[in-house]
Amino acid sequence: MFRNHTDQDRDGQEAAQARPSLSLEVLIHSDGRVTVDGAPFPLPDGEAVNVAVLDTMQHRARAAGEPIEAVIVDRQAGYATRIEVTADGSSRIVRHERYREPSEEESSAKPPVPVPVELSALVTQIGQAIDTGALERAAALAFRLREHAARTFGAEHPYTLEAQALEAFAAHKSGNHTAATAACLELARIRQEQGDPRAHEDLLRAVAVWQLIDDLPSAVDHGRALLTTWSRLAEDGRTAVGDVELVRGVDRRIHALATEAAAVGSAVA
Repeated sequence: MFRNHTDQDRDGQEAAQARPSLSLEVLIHSDGRVTVDGAPFPLPDGEAVNVAVLDTMQHRARAAGEPIEAVIVDRQAGYATRIEVTADGSSRIVRHERYREPSEEESSAKPPVPVPVELSALVTQIGQAIDTGALERAAALAFRLREHAARTFGAEHPYTLEAQALEAFAAHKSGNHTAATAACLELARIRQEQGDPRAHEDLLRAVAVWQLIDDLPSAVDHGRALLTTWSRLAEDGRTAVGDVELVRGVDRRIHALATEAAAVGSAVA
């Protein structure tokens, strides 16, 4: 998760003294559920967890007129992140580290991973662009963020995958549902290969955005890619009971779209 600044190099006592009085505890469960201070936190359709949480923090900080802190524990990815948002809506990552359950061996814990300032700055710009309605700029910045992360850390590094999730969201917000679907599918593929349970969440998000694609050939192609990705997840046992009906719906839409595309082609000929 990327935000405005990272204070990894600050002295621990200094950071502790500066901590805001308002705080949130965010837990991303192993099954994908999200809770905030113990209460269910429903995600807007197609919105990434980190974006939704940041929006909530910004609203609360502005309403209270003072900074707010959130500790986000992601049991799926195995990371814990502490974020602070000021009353003007700006944000910074204070700490980002490996998370372990108390039962895990001490050796499994890794030292904090600093988030590069240039990545955090880009994410802030993307959020501001989305907030102000500059959606094409947001999409362009998100593409730039992912490209930079991939060059710097590698195509499958956690930073790059978070950047790709943000790129998918920005594409969705700007109306480029084809690009958003492709990005979600690529995320699902990579995470499936990594054994990451969030692959299923990425697939469901891809299905939701795919339904908005209005280009017939593209919708058919991406629909087939959806089914292929679901089959791979099913082989790994990472699907849900309700997915069966969802897959049937995707299959029905593919056939309907293919029929419509064929009819359009015949009419043109």
